[in-house]
Amino acid sequence: VLVNETWLNQDIKNDELLPTGFTVFRKDREGRAGGGVLIAIKTESFKSAPEFLPDPATLQLSEQIEIVSSEIITNCNQKILFSNIYWPDPDNKPENWLEKFNLFLDYACDSYDSIVISGDFNLAYIPWDAKAQTKGAKETSFIESLNDHYLSQLNTFPTRGENVLDLVITNKPDHLTVNEVLSPEQSGVFTDHNVVCFDFNAFVKAPNKSSRLVYNYASADWDGLRASLRAIGLSTVIDGSDNIDIDTDWRNWKDTYLAAVADHVPKKNLKARNPLPWINGSIL
Repeated sequence: VLVNETWLNQDIKNDELLPTGFTVFRKDREGRAGGGVLIAIKTESFKSAPEFLPDPATLQLSEQIEIVSSEIITNCNQKILFSNIYWPDPDNKPENWLEKFNLFLDYACDSYDSIVISGDFNLAYIPWDAKAQTKGAKETSFIESLNDHYLSQLNTFPTRGENVLDLVITNKPDHLTVNEVLSPEQSGVFTDHNVVCFDFNAFVKAPNKSSRLVYNYASADWDGLRASLRAIGLSTVIDGSDNIDIDTDWRNWKDTYLAAVADHVPKKNLKARNPLPWINGSIL
């Protein structure tokens, strides 16, 4: 569960927010009301899910970006970084915020193979169905940041009025599906935004290996094949007239030859093998 604008403070404890069985990581806004981001993880669903806290000496996000992240280890040992980000005011020095955002993306993309980022970015004027038509300096810069890090934004449903404000971003678009967007009434959540519901498939099954049917040359009747081929009258297979083209003659001869082979060379099934041996579990 990823929540933006929590309006939480130090007087509200984590165990007051959700039923037992959830681990909660949050970043409350300090010094003024509003804002805040939260990630709640159902503990029993994963092998581990510690909070992701980058070394401040390596990544200094300061207070210019509201973000909370967790490094989730699935039961099939897939490591995924989930981050929840809130951009409250893109009109207020957007270049500063985008600089910090890019620093985070640099660090995250270098450290993790799978990344999911969601949150309210308040970018109402990006046409996500046709993002190449994006205008505006901050909007264009945001799209460029995603493209530079090979990230895709997958939610195209409006989340407040007609605007797509709440985004779902990942570097594994084939693994993530936005299922639906629920109104506040449908979700039962006290909010003025629609709720985005998505699935991330962390388990990828390797493709099934198919058996191969091949000729068993060791058991072939070579004498019989030679006799059958000698008995074929080419004049009955190939028409030398101008009415038949060379491609038709070739198909006729090939079909006749393969029919003789089928009569004298048996086939056998070979054990399945990986047709793409370089595709292994780590890549999947």
